[in-house]
Amino acid sequence: MCVTGLIMGNLYNSLIYSGEVMGNFWILTALMARYRDFAEREQLEAKRQVERAELDGVDALV
Repeated sequence: MCVTGLIMGNLYNSLIYSGEVMGNFWILTALMARYRDFAEREQLEAKRQVERAELDGVDALV
C-alpha cells in the first residue's frame, strides 16, 4: 500500500529522492510493519491460551 502510494504520488515528478517524501514513506512503512507485528503477536498469544486451556481440560474463553 505504501509503495503504491509512493509511486502514484511521484508519477509525474522526481521527488522520490526528496527527504520530505521518503521520510514520510519510511515512517508510514515502519508503522504498518509494527502494526502487523502486534497483530501477529496477539493472534499467537490467543492461540497459545486456547492450547493451554485445552491441555488443562478447561474450556477456553474466546
